[in-house]
Amino acid sequence: MVALAGDPLSRKVIGYIVFWLAAYEMHILNLATAPELRRQGVAKKLVIAAMKQAYQKGATRAFLEVRVSNAAAQRLYSNLGFTGTSVRRGYYDAPIEDAVMMTLEQGLYENMMKRYETV
Repeated sequence: MVALAGDPLSRKVIGYIVFWLAAYEMHILNLATAPELRRQGVAKKLVIAAMKQAYQKGATRAFLEVRVSNAAAQRLYSNLGFTGTSVRRGYYDAPIEDAVMMTLEQGLYENMMKRYETV
């Protein structure tokens, strides 16, 4: 899923999210926003749109991994209701770094979808 900006003839990708859905679980694999547009709500809108799509296809919970050093991403996900549930040692390479596993459990996922029905 991508976020676009600009008029139809000169559209530019300003962000994207990659996720998969399996057995009622949404797994967010990658999320990125153009550096010059960070902290403007692009990532939040992408996460919500992806979660809505997954929810419509049966997702009841969501999870992801985020670098322990990426405080901005952890704040974004925490503000959406995700909680850190564990640490995966050496999960990332280049550079090697641990990951925080963050989860949005079943009831919280459904509540979030109700809160953002019209967004």
